[in-house]
Amino acid sequence: MSIPRPTPLSALLAALLALVPTARADTVEGRIEDISNKANTIQVEVSGKSQVVLFGPQTEFVNAAGIKELGTPDLIKVEHTPGQPATRITKVVFALPPGAEISMEELERIRAGKDPFLLVDARPKGPYLEGHIPGAIQIFWKDLPNNLDKLPTDKGTMVIFYCGGPTCPYTGSSIEIATKAGHTNLKGFQAGIPAWKKAGKPVVVLGVVFQHSPQVLVARLHSPVQNVHAIAGKRVTYDVVLELAARENIPLKVRDIQAAIQDIHLGDLYSALYALASKEFFQEAFPEKKMLFTEGCAESFDPTRYEAWVLGEEYGRSMIHDFNNGAVGWTDWNILLDEQGGPNHVQNFCFAPVHANTATGELMYTNSYYYIGHFSKFIKPGAKRIASSASRDVLQTTAFMNPDGKIVVVVLNTSEQDMSFKLWCQNKAADMQSLAHSIMTIVTE
Repeated sequence: MSIPRPTPLSALLAALLALVPTARADTVEGRIEDISNKANTIQVEVSGKSQVVLFGPQTEFVNAAGIKELGTPDLIKVEHTPGQPATRITKVVFALPPGAEISMEELERIRAGKDPFLLVDARPKGPYLEGHIPGAIQIFWKDLPNNLDKLPTDKGTMVIFYCGGPTCPYTGSSIEIATKAGHTNLKGFQAGIPAWKKAGKPVVVLGVVFQHSPQVLVARLHSPVQNVHAIAGKRVTYDVVLELAARENIPLKVRDIQAAIQDIHLGDLYSALYALASKEFFQEAFPEKKMLFTEGCAESFDPTRYEAWVLGEEYGRSMIHDFNNGAVGWTDWNILLDEQGGPNHVQNFCFAPVHANTATGELMYTNSYYYIGHFSKFIKPGAKRIASSASRDVLQTTAFMNPDGKIVVVVLNTSEQDMSFKLWCQNKAADMQSLAHSIMTIVTE
């Protein structure tokens, strides 16, 4: 009888190591939403969802000297191993046709000159209303083929396109479309609105022209009302705003801004306010004011879609976004509607969290009712929002501390895959799993 020889220790270690899963290198591409130099993290929007990546001293930067030359909404490509600092971060830039690019100085000379030209902002309407160069009209590049009549009839007249900077492809795409339409004098201000704002140039926000200066942001309204002052920069108290306004003898009145936006179509106004809220515009200008979201709903009622899971996910995604960007409350437009999605005075029938059959009295609870409940049942009045972020790109999250000190974390997963994760809080971690197309609320002591 033979006795098996013992397996060498090195072979055992190799076998054990073979059982340990190794993280694979990954490449993600998206636009920067936020950068934390303290945490060495970059929050990137990838396919409509936020993902957090790390950077460190060994990270190689391409098309940028370092993290200081990156910012929102730059498009970047990140090569990294999940959980580890990125090995390479590339700032993606888009080149224009030879001879098409103009500098800021050239743009200013053209604007100050007497020759006819047209300045076109190629971004969507939301960013345009959030801030654009005075005199620019808005034509989103995808809509340009159907709006060529807005360009000069004389195809030799200069047309200048711009968008969100060198990492934005809309300028080049617009030039390509206009060239195919026969226009021969096309230019692109490739530095775009980020460089324009950084240089302290005037921008138009919600029909108000803001003239930047190192200390004061002077708003000259299009309507015949008083000028408005606000401070350029974050974390400036309202008292300082009033002091500077008084120093220059220009009163600060909320109704002035209201008068300036009365002529804007309501749909455009809602889009602009939604975009501005994410930039903390109103918190900076009016820190004592509270933002409350109202009239949320899912349109295009169809009784065959009562159980459509996307209805609840739209609520969850919107509520997380709004709370993370300063909203202090969230209300639905209609908690209860009838079996036809009404009544509605303009026949705009919608979904609601609860539908009633007016003939039988039966109530139908859609999944949006329960998605709302993940917030309203656990986040108590007086709760304070606290920072939270997901390192998994398929997860979205927001968190609050209730008056009793309990922490409430809401986690949304709109993807097709289950996702395991660790909930880290105060140097402690707990293993969790978020199921595909689910919402979960975690309450910690």
